[in-house]
Amino acid sequence: MTLKCCSVMSCSVIAIKMRCYHIKYLQMVLFFWFILNVACHAKNKTKNNIEQSSPSSFSIVLTTQVKGSLEPCGCTSHPLGGLSKFAFFVEQKKKQGPVLLLNNGDFLFEKEILHTDEIPQQQQKANILANTYQSLGVFAQLPGAIDRAQNHQTFFKTLKNPWLLNHADTKLAFNFSIPIAVIAVTQAQDQDRIKARIQALKQQHASLFVIALSLLNWEQNQAFFGSIPDLQLIVSKGDIQPHTPIKIANAWMLDAGEQGQYAVNLDVFIKNQDLKFELDDQGEQERNATLRLIKALEQEIAQLEKQDPKNTNTISLKQHVLEQYKQSLQTFKIKKEPTGNYLNYHLIPFSKQDKESQNINQSMREYNRMLCQLASLFENTKDCQTTPIDTRYLGSSSCQNCHPKAYETWQKTKHAHAFNTLQQKEKQCDLSCIGCHSIGFKKPGGFCSVSQVGTLKDVGCESCHGPGEVHLNVLKNKSKDDLLFIRRPQVQVCQQCHTKEHSDLFNFNHYLPRILGPGHEQKQVP
Repeated sequence: MTLKCCSVMSCSVIAIKMRCYHIKYLQMVLFFWFILNVACHAKNKTKNNIEQSSPSSFSIVLTTQVKGSLEPCGCTSHPLGGLSKFAFFVEQKKKQGPVLLLNNGDFLFEKEILHTDEIPQQQQKANILANTYQSLGVFAQLPGAIDRAQNHQTFFKTLKNPWLLNHADTKLAFNFSIPIAVIAVTQAQDQDRIKARIQALKQQHASLFVIALSLLNWEQNQAFFGSIPDLQLIVSKGDIQPHTPIKIANAWMLDAGEQGQYAVNLDVFIKNQDLKFELDDQGEQERNATLRLIKALEQEIAQLEKQDPKNTNTISLKQHVLEQYKQSLQTFKIKKEPTGNYLNYHLIPFSKQDKESQNINQSMREYNRMLCQLASLFENTKDCQTTPIDTRYLGSSSCQNCHPKAYETWQKTKHAHAFNTLQQKEKQCDLSCIGCHSIGFKKPGGFCSVSQVGTLKDVGCESCHGPGEVHLNVLKNKSKDDLLFIRRPQVQVCQQCHTKEHSDLFNFNHYLPRILGPGHEQKQVP
């Protein structure tokens, strides 16, 4: 006889068959009937809850092209990134359910070749990164070309992270609601090998969620994966700004930008076994596109009001459109949950306001305190070019006697306090920062060691105009042969430090007036 849960009749039949005339046996039967009944109702209740609001099966958190970044450069308008913020996010996410943590692309270093004195600091940063990801339980990491460079090989081999090193290398995970395979793609030529590897895995595991970590760029991936249908997710090598996810065959391709400014969080909802997924971002892409339009319109209106204030019709029209965009954000409605399998996509920017992991913060504070000690290890090793004595950098104070008004104007600018901003953050010995907060660092006639900075602190006159010694000698000799001295610096001089990564709002025409004033009012060269 089949025992059916939650059936009073079945309990009666059982009782008759067992001939439970004795009260003790009858109590026992009733007890077991009660337990089965409660369990059955609990099962039905759980099932109903899943149908109404399905919890995610698991989550995927990923980063791309971290490039040795522990924290953001403070020079951008809205500094994004920070290892301690990322770590806090992952720690909290893991409390909510199972998390598959992945990392793709250049991770440990920003450049292939390091100056000898840079090696101790860069390797210490790399250790902090590698140890943090290990402590967070990273499942797979595909290192980029910079990490694999010959100059980093000895150090790289000391790390025990779960690296995928070769084309088609695979890691399998079975501790999630569905088996997961992560496969490495390192070259654009060998599609057949990837296809064969995935097919072999599918034969072993019928239901398999396949993720490709790819070192190809966005366009190359579109060509490479277009004929590979058995994938669910493609993680591309990141760019400065994360791409909007797109679908290639049956898989979604995405990235998380660069330098740890963002992470991607995917909550995976599995409702059936066909393993085809919609991408549901709850309108995030649409909202972000609207926000970009609002920002662009605000900039256009501000520029019009400054340059052409009498053009009231155009300004009024743009303001009307701006208000419509802002109104659309206020009335925005989140779409209903998809009925089939879906990936809930969120691009997570790490901003100043985000909470931080105290353990990682402590590691970074210790690192900052070590910077001067690490910088001093190779102070006698000179990577700087030698230079004749008459092409030295002298410091801004040497310009004061002849250009007192210009010097006074300079003192009121942010350039004059650039080195102090490093000292406030204990970064005055950070070799990756000093060059844009001082004069002539590692340049002919400048300084090579942190202890030699002396009068060359801050962004000064010679940062833009070149070595002062040259200028003085030309004046003494009454010569016009002043090739190393730049009288009217062009935008290219500024862009050595004002890069997109470190000065996102830089505009030469807008920034130039900020450093002009009495004694320093050169006409702008087109």
